[in-house]
Amino acid sequence: MRASEPPREEDTGDEQLRFWDHTHEFISKGLYAPVAWFDDFFSDERALEEVPARSKVRLRSDLRFSEGGQAYMRTFLHASIRLPKASKKLKLIISDEDEDAVPVTTGELVKTGVRNATDADRADVGLRYNVLDTMLSRLHFGSGMKAETPLSPYVRVYYRHLFPLTEVSQIRFSGQARVKHNEGWRNTLQLGVERLFSESNILRWSNAVVLEASDVDYNWSSYIGFQQQISARNALSYTLGMSGVSDRRLIVENYRASIRFRRNFYKGWVFYEIEPANDWPRDDFGAYSPVASIAFRLEIQFGR
Repeated sequence: MRASEPPREEDTGDEQLRFWDHTHEFISKGLYAPVAWFDDFFSDERALEEVPARSKVRLRSDLRFSEGGQAYMRTFLHASIRLPKASKKLKLIISDEDEDAVPVTTGELVKTGVRNATDADRADVGLRYNVLDTMLSRLHFGSGMKAETPLSPYVRVYYRHLFPLTEVSQIRFSGQARVKHNEGWRNTLQLGVERLFSESNILRWSNAVVLEASDVDYNWSSYIGFQQQISARNALSYTLGMSGVSDRRLIVENYRASIRFRRNFYKGWVFYEIEPANDWPRDDFGAYSPVASIAFRLEIQFGR
């Protein structure tokens, strides 16, 4: 009886190549593509960091009514413009949205009512250089200043990595650090778990911690969201979560529940949203009282 021959080096190499091909295929087609669709369709904060190598401008107008007759209205602008003559990895960023944004609640809006523009709303203008841009990892550096007097320069770094768990689930980690003149540093860490039930249904658990030089304590948030694609032009997002601060112990400042309907109603670049929500902000006595609200949102996107 002949002894079995040991596997040849060529066979071992082919098996390794097939393994990596299979891994790449299921990440890119089975998991990455559906997750990227939800990120891009809902155009959330994470989508601003994940914009591919193209120019994109987003103009968004919010109108929100809260229980008690309180109102809030504001228009947001975010532009990410390629500079191909300088470098394919370089972009011009113009934004009056917080680039360090994490999932937030309407607790402040509920308490203050009509919100006027402040210095914090003035646009940031800067450059972003992509150092690493792969399916699993992304790293970029940025520098610029806020359009105010006196000018307030800043330096920023962002890193994101995906850890595939199974063919339908992954862990998403991102960290960003910013140093701003006269304000010091600010670090934001985010950790999320994403589970795909089908190409049209995804469950997300997102957690964030914000640390600032001026504070010994930190802000935190934790949200569970379920996103559902109804059709190519319609989607729903259900969210339950809470946020707060750490003051020697974790304090929940607000609980939130919301349903967000988003529709692409013209071509591929005009959207509207309707978002009824209920918040339970913490008062000075530690009690939580419900405050209902509804938001209407119009968004126009330009890109190529």
